[in-house]
Amino acid sequence: MRSNARRRGQWTPLARAMDATGNQWTLLIALGLARGPQRPVQLQRRIAGISGAVLDRYVQQMLVAGLLSRRRYREMPPRVELELTDAGRELLPIVGALARWGMRHSWSAPATFERIDMVSLLELLPILLEDAEGLPVGTLELVVAPKPDEPEPQLAGTPQLVRRLTIEAGTTRVLEGEDEEEAVEADASVCGDRQSWIRALGPERDRADLLIRGRRELAEAVFAALPETVPSAVSAQPTGEATEPTEAEPKALGPTTEPEAAAPETRVPSPGPPVS
Repeated sequence: MRSNARRRGQWTPLARAMDATGNQWTLLIALGLARGPQRPVQLQRRIAGISGAVLDRYVQQMLVAGLLSRRRYREMPPRVELELTDAGRELLPIVGALARWGMRHSWSAPATFERIDMVSLLELLPILLEDAEGLPVGTLELVVAPKPDEPEPQLAGTPQLVRRLTIEAGTTRVLEGEDEEEAVEADASVCGDRQSWIRALGPERDRADLLIRGRRELAEAVFAALPETVPSAVSAQPTGEATEPTEAEPKALGPTTEPEAAAPETRVPSPGPPVS
């Protein structure tokens, strides 16, 4: 069934596909559900910058297009879960291919109008590394922390964001939350402040300010396996200081909403815009 998304007026398979998926939110929602079913409020937390109203609109379009299924549980309070259908899961390799293409051909230092979401960047690493071969097996801890000279000394050195990247049997995945209980002690860790990570993941791959502990060859192999940005892409893109996303308070999601409020997010002050 065709969605209510904007029509492109052309009778080709590509035009029909773009009718259903030709916007950033559809692909980000698909990526947010890649690990399995999510409640709407959980899904909203995973997608930086999306409001409840926008999420609800695109969820409805994806339901009509057959990309999502919605399951209601008979319990109090009522619970709703969203899950990718088989058609929706077929979008995931496309999301990965687009992300890798973007890093090769459209990547540059962040521009003034672009939001920096470190959570999304780190959790995108398995997709960016999907084509990599010969990566060493191991677990790499990724830490985004404030600088030691932060204005509030009691917060200095406190990690704002920690993710674990595990590589085994040719598969790379990010562990977080309850998943981290499954992980053994990390074989290596990479730590730096927000700006250090931006430089390390940017087109120049400047890792000079990142602190690497443990198996250095594991960390270096992961960075080296990221898609290499072609020089012409860097010169063609706008540059400048980027802004951090302003996250709206979770709003009601209409038919997809359950009566559950999103947990407040604790932020650590920093000289620049805070990390998501």
